[in-house]
Amino acid sequence: MRQNFKQAMPVLAALVALAGCTGEKTMERPEPGTPIRFGVSTRWENGDRTRTEYSGRDENDRVVSAGSAYERIDWVEGRDRIRIACEAASAGTVLSGIGADYVLGVPADDGRYSRAGVTPEESDGLHWGRGDHYFYALYPAPGTVSNYPFLRNNPVTGDNARLTAANHSATVTGVIPSVQEAILESSTSTYKPNMNHAYMYASKKVDADAAAGPVSLSFRPLVTTLEFTLKNFAASPVAEKLTRAELRSASSPLAGTFSALLSTDAEPVITTEGTTGRSITINFPDGGIVLSETTPVRFTFLTLPVAQSKLTLALSFGPGHSIKRSLDLKDAALVTAENPEGWITVDACRKTYISNVSVPGDLWIYTLDVTGNHTASFPMAGGNPEYTVASYRTSTTDPSVKEPVAWTTMYSVDGGEYTDTMPEWLQDFTAAGPGSTSSPWERNTATLSANDMPMHWEGSRVPVATERTAARDLSCYDIYGRYTGGVEGTTPFNTANCYVVGAPGWYRIPCVYGNAIKHGADNPSSYNGPDSGERLMTGGFLNHADAHVTGPWIRNNKAGTEADSPDIVLEEASLVWQDHEGLITDVVYDSDYLYFQVSETDIFQGNALLAVKAGGEIVWSWHVWVMDNPETRLAAKTLYSHPTVNHSAQDPMLILPMNLGFCDTSSGAVRARNVRVKFIQDVSGDEKVISISQLGQVSYNNTYYQWGRKDPMPPGVINYGTIGSNESLDKELYDMDGHPMGRPANLTSRVSIGTAIRNPMAFVAGTSASRNWTYQYDNLWNTNILTPAIGISKGTYTAGDEFSQDIRVWKTIYDPCPPGFKIPNKNAFSGFTSTGRDVPLHSASGSTSAEDFAIEDINSFDTLLGVYFYLDQNDPSKGTVFMSRTGSRQYDTGDMGGVGNWADYTSAAPVYVSSYPASDREYLSYFTFGWRSNTRNYYVHPFHLNNRGFGFPVRPIGED
Repeated sequence: MRQNFKQAMPVLAALVALAGCTGEKTMERPEPGTPIRFGVSTRWENGDRTRTEYSGRDENDRVVSAGSAYERIDWVEGRDRIRIACEAASAGTVLSGIGADYVLGVPADDGRYSRAGVTPEESDGLHWGRGDHYFYALYPAPGTVSNYPFLRNNPVTGDNARLTAANHSATVTGVIPSVQEAILESSTSTYKPNMNHAYMYASKKVDADAAAGPVSLSFRPLVTTLEFTLKNFAASPVAEKLTRAELRSASSPLAGTFSALLSTDAEPVITTEGTTGRSITINFPDGGIVLSETTPVRFTFLTLPVAQSKLTLALSFGPGHSIKRSLDLKDAALVTAENPEGWITVDACRKTYISNVSVPGDLWIYTLDVTGNHTASFPMAGGNPEYTVASYRTSTTDPSVKEPVAWTTMYSVDGGEYTDTMPEWLQDFTAAGPGSTSSPWERNTATLSANDMPMHWEGSRVPVATERTAARDLSCYDIYGRYTGGVEGTTPFNTANCYVVGAPGWYRIPCVYGNAIKHGADNPSSYNGPDSGERLMTGGFLNHADAHVTGPWIRNNKAGTEADSPDIVLEEASLVWQDHEGLITDVVYDSDYLYFQVSETDIFQGNALLAVKAGGEIVWSWHVWVMDNPETRLAAKTLYSHPTVNHSAQDPMLILPMNLGFCDTSSGAVRARNVRVKFIQDVSGDEKVISISQLGQVSYNNTYYQWGRKDPMPPGVINYGTIGSNESLDKELYDMDGHPMGRPANLTSRVSIGTAIRNPMAFVAGTSASRNWTYQYDNLWNTNILTPAIGISKGTYTAGDEFSQDIRVWKTIYDPCPPGFKIPNKNAFSGFTSTGRDVPLHSASGSTSAEDFAIEDINSFDTLLGVYFYLDQNDPSKGTVFMSRTGSRQYDTGDMGGVGNWADYTSAAPVYVSSYPASDREYLSYFTFGWRSNTRNYYVHPFHLNNRGFGFPVRPIGED
């Protein structure tokens, strides 16, 4: 908790010279190479009335009140740090780049506690360079204790906030948490948030000919702040404690990630990122607080630095008691033509005081329940979802007194954000109701129109390059098509075994072993195993010839295992397979690059496998995943593992919203569709979600991966037109000429790594005596595994205790994920159950219940496509992630199984079952869930075991 400095401390000229400065030097203008001196202030003396709350004191050192101009910020000596960036400045011998962290020193000796001197954290600081200087600063400095914890269980990293400067401007990226601490500051019932979330920025231009002297950086807030004052205005006091306050917005995000573009002559331009939410929760400590008629309770929300309106405040009292207040106080001064309802509006980067929110003395227990026949997928021809809404409240003083409570709805189509817009294909749906107090409640029936619109490509049709000589180098771009670095065609930046394509045209892939170049440099950790170790691949990982990899470029490696083997000479490139006819129209090898062309006319969601050859043999292959609008459809979400299961080696983590190689459907077919309807109860703000799904002709397919292999096995689909809905088929494959190929023949028994690389299209089928496709290597997907997998007995693995340990994943050259993503840790999906452990087969008469799962709508288990799990089971406002039930390929045949019934998601974690026969001990840890249609029972297993010969889907998570 921040503290005020009550004692003025002597400093030289109220500012501290940077370490490394050997004395005061008087100059007409700054000389290049001279250390720069800084001072920082919130400049409260300049008349600016806007301040982020901090100290609880005003400009006169009094407890802040309605008569105060603002609430003062005080720096904490020796702990608070700021980051300063300047393009023209030169760094000293220790610091590098344009940014440096500085420690906030003692306050000035004039009693203005918001001012402080700064000293560099290292032994040297920024120096004057030539030309104009544009200084930018961010408080708190990224990656320091000053901004911890930004999110639950989030370690302190530079990614919590960033400051980069270029072209006389700077970009600040930060995170406002959706769950904020309520810190009791004093006996006045004032609850302050953790001010580590209160970003501030400074910007200043210094001309080249300016007189020498310190640079004074004046800080301004980069958060929007709302302070509420509550009193019990009723005749009788509220007996129950206020346990939680939640701020909600119907108009704009309140929490999440934002970017601010700073300049020295204008207000910052602020944009919100993909990971945002429209609610913020404060949980009050010590079991809650009792409201008083005489002593008001004050608490503060910090929100994103954008203007806010259409806000509601939801208050929770004890079990089941809640009220909701819209911040539309009908103040005549607020009612305008643009704001006819009189909503309170909050300016960006300002503090707003809201003091007249009343709390009644008589509390109610609110009930909201929604049931119906929406629990099954409706056919393509249409259907009639029925739903019953029970919405009422019961008096706490007289339980026989009940009152109806009105409700409204919002809609999320195919996993998108909730809006007020109902999809056109959901017809005759009753969007709101008055509530009722007894059965038969409010019964409604809607109509689903026929799902008969053939799929088409919804992304760009503008080629990225029309000529091969101008082909886009995919290693220089992320999965969203954004340039990341490197020099196209000569210097790769991030290589991988899979690349995402979102538009037609010519592309090129450097002939580098997957993941062997990272951030423009050799990445030996991806291909070097330990020097020794049982059941580990040691030394350099193996290439197509089972020779050790010694460097990233394929041509610099050996074509055989003998010491005098020649280097690999690449000769040609080819298409191995594609799952959409005409998707790839040309493949060429030229000078260390594989070139390929994606059709303008036949572009569609799909997958292709491309390879380079030497002597007619495949040497390496790459997966091309074509997805329309990847910048939105593949926008990563933030996922939290379970807090009691040792979290995860990486927590929180970014997760893609769909499986690797995912396709909604295939050409000419009809995409299955889904709408989640959120019922919102007035006053209480309680919510219930139902999921309504309608089948398509061919839906939701993805590629599959045998544990440790880099290459995708082809997708599997359901053909509703010819067979039962629980039957799985191989998705059709095509050659370059558009001829159907069929799935390639299996390899049998165990094969070497090189054999699998030379045959990337082939599934390696095992037997009951040998259920691994290769030999005993535990580190194929994680070079951070330096010891063999632990041995467990067959009968104990379901307990989950052996999974308390987790190992951070370091990508190998066999990792199949695109740049920036990797195979998950084994604890990644532990947050999908309430305990973090397995939930066995559920039945109505069993001991498990809906509360055992972190699922938005328990009825979604009974739909065909999949389940929406909460990203954070402790904070549903952070949203959901869709996990599709696309089954797996069976270890002994490679055939599809379980599409629509179960889901299997691999991890990078190996397991060794010591109680099994020696030939059948190599297993993996994986996440699985599913249902049994004959009994309508379901299960979720965050930690399960199976042999490494299965082909499982992959759900990539972000790299560190």
